[in-house]
Amino acid sequence: MFIINEIFTKKEFLDIIKNEKIPINSPTLCSKKDLKDFLEHWIVDRKKESKYKFLTFQDPNILTSKEKDNKMLIAKKINAWLSNGYDFERSYYNSINEIIDDAEIIKNYTQYPSILKVILGLNIYLKNNNEKIIDYESLYDIKQELKKLSINKFSKKQGRFDIVFD
Repeated sequence: MFIINEIFTKKEFLDIIKNEKIPINSPTLCSKKDLKDFLEHWIVDRKKESKYKFLTFQDPNILTSKEKDNKMLIAKKINAWLSNGYDFERSYYNSINEIIDDAEIIKNYTQYPSILKVILGLNIYLKNNNEKIIDYESLYDIKQELKKLSINKFSKKQGRFDIVFD
């Protein structure tokens, strides 16, 4: 079952409908919830492989509260290492390989801001030490890409404008 993530705005749903050329009558009059439901059914009914596959996630990616607590605990342990100045004596870890192994476990759950923050901080450390960074897919990064694709139709400028006639 596909579920579209809730963090997208109505404007982003409208951009997707326009870019994918999805046949819907007057989408601007629909609510965000209606557009979300329509896109979910459209993807499932057509078994459409959209280029916006990041919009959806499978049920196994949904965490139970116990699993979420475990992932958050791993993120807190890595964050403690990051905030203690990368000192192994004041952390739960003995080597960078243990940290990377734990980061690989939580890298698929960047929809949680604390996990995303930890992965970004760890990648900065790894990049500075010329090690392999951890690849992840963030919905925030994808939302920024969507904003770049959309075209602004109206821009409002405020302030004082002087017009001088010669």
